[in-house]
Amino acid sequence: MVHCAGDTNLQSLENEIRKILEKRLREMSVPAVIYGDSGNTGALKLLLTGIKSGGKYYTYATLQLHQRAYLAASHNFMDCQTWDAWKMGVFNEKEILDEADDLAREFANDFISANLF
Repeated sequence: MVHCAGDTNLQSLENEIRKILEKRLREMSVPAVIYGDSGNTGALKLLLTGIKSGGKYYTYATLQLHQRAYLAASHNFMDCQTWDAWKMGVFNEKEILDEADDLAREFANDFISANLF
């Protein structure tokens, strides 16, 4: 899931960022399904906020893995953030796309390391 908020210029990057994330995960053989598919127990979420001024984007981006966790005390399941990384700074459009790819690569490396792929 990719969501760009704030400036309409950032919002126009959503589809391109989504493709970058999907490509990186596929290239690194990280299993992924479309968000909302039945049986889905987790979501990788990239949230990008910011504004454009003077040809540069002032942005904050966070990539988070949310997973379904069982709480033994209440016998309920809940959505929990189990991994995250973020970037903040002043970027041009290409740099934003590069940073999104870098966040996806960082997640994929951690996922592979944790799951012994």
